[in-house]
Amino acid sequence: MDRSTLERIAKLTRQIAELPKGYISKKTIHGKVYYYHQWSEMGKTKSVFVPESELESLTEQIALRKRLKDELNDLKWHGASPKTETSKLGYLLMHLDTPVVELSFEERTGVITEVGEAINVDFLPIGTATSYRKVDAPKLKDWWGWRSIPASRSGIKGVLDALNLPTTTALLRKGYGLSLSDCYWAKPINSDLAWKDVNFFDNEFSEDLGELLFAGAKKGTLNLSSPDATSVGNLKKRWKITNGERVLLKGGSAPFRQEPFNEVLASRFCEVLGLEHVPYRLLFIDGYPYCSCPDFVNGHTEFVPAQAILSAYPKEQNESLHSQLLRACSSLGIPNVEPSLSSMIILDFLIANEDRHTNNFGFVRNADTLEWIGMAPLFDNGSSFGFDKLTSEISANQGIVCKPFENKHREQLKLALPNPSIDLKTLDVLPGIAQRFFEEHGGQFVDKERASAICQSLSLRIITLKNLSKKKA
Repeated sequence: MDRSTLERIAKLTRQIAELPKGYISKKTIHGKVYYYHQWSEMGKTKSVFVPESELESLTEQIALRKRLKDELNDLKWHGASPKTETSKLGYLLMHLDTPVVELSFEERTGVITEVGEAINVDFLPIGTATSYRKVDAPKLKDWWGWRSIPASRSGIKGVLDALNLPTTTALLRKGYGLSLSDCYWAKPINSDLAWKDVNFFDNEFSEDLGELLFAGAKKGTLNLSSPDATSVGNLKKRWKITNGERVLLKGGSAPFRQEPFNEVLASRFCEVLGLEHVPYRLLFIDGYPYCSCPDFVNGHTEFVPAQAILSAYPKEQNESLHSQLLRACSSLGIPNVEPSLSSMIILDFLIANEDRHTNNFGFVRNADTLEWIGMAPLFDNGSSFGFDKLTSEISANQGIVCKPFENKHREQLKLALPNPSIDLKTLDVLPGIAQRFFEEHGGQFVDKERASAICQSLSLRIITLKNLSKKKA
């Protein structure tokens, strides 16, 4: 550790000691809001009332302390070993053709081993920069790992064995980390490659990996240049190019394989309700149901999951996840977030969605300017309508869990009402749409009894939604 770094650490330590620690809490008493400065001292929580005239200044000091502490920790982390020469790191993380940060990878596993200084901090993936505009190396490593196929994906172990690869991150690196969701990629540092040469939005890609993920082992040499290496989620899926359009195919889970039906039905509900969504269609491969949908970004736009936004704006004391997300989106200047979230919550209630986690909804931005466009169209609605339950459990219409803001739909619904963007009169047609859809397509997977249970429980939820909406109006 050099002299200037040691001096900076000493200065930061002195500054931090002079600033207030802890957090600001808010209490409502008899309808009036009071603020308190709280912190821990000798294992006990201290609390002091804060007059509104002092609130802004104290908040800024606490925030400054946090930024300085982050910088101090970063200096200590980087100073623990001799600094690696950036020319030896081997790769550049790119956004389009903008170099973002230098990286090195472990050759066999494909995990990031070293992270250099940020070259263009504004282009770092959301949530991977510190509060004082430096790259957060651990978070960037996590981001890279989350980008790969999860180890829990059905059949992935057999795929890795067939390719003689130890991890899905090794597979990810072989395709430069390219995806069809955003514009990030890992470029060999001495390479002349450009975005126009490698991106999957404009260039064709191999279907070898997709076929391997769907059908198992293939003979011969495989081309692994494919966006399938970055297809997240546990269900079997793959990308194809159909008539020049990038299309995602996705299967269902045993024993009912109901998710593809649910995706298509949910998209039809969205059409009726006037909600922006990704359109799905149903198809059968070797007698099993699948659904397909087009890519909703195009290389000039990109998707940022809600989880990334949340990680960039940590939760404040006593703050709900819903409030945290609204605060974060407001800070970033993302338009029309609250009404869009409300519509999503209502849809999830109607379809009994059990898996709306913070990585399967999010926001779209302009990849060229980084300007925020708004919430992404609704997608990934398959874990709905009692997808993994016995028919008798669907009929009971009880114990349906939800995510991400509450664990019960009726509680989560309170965050979305009233919602003038949804016409309650249109709800009455939904059970009929579902009944006809399953009669036409359900076959052996969603038989008459199961379809009836789904439609009956849907009708009950519609009644509940109408009643709650009237109370909130």
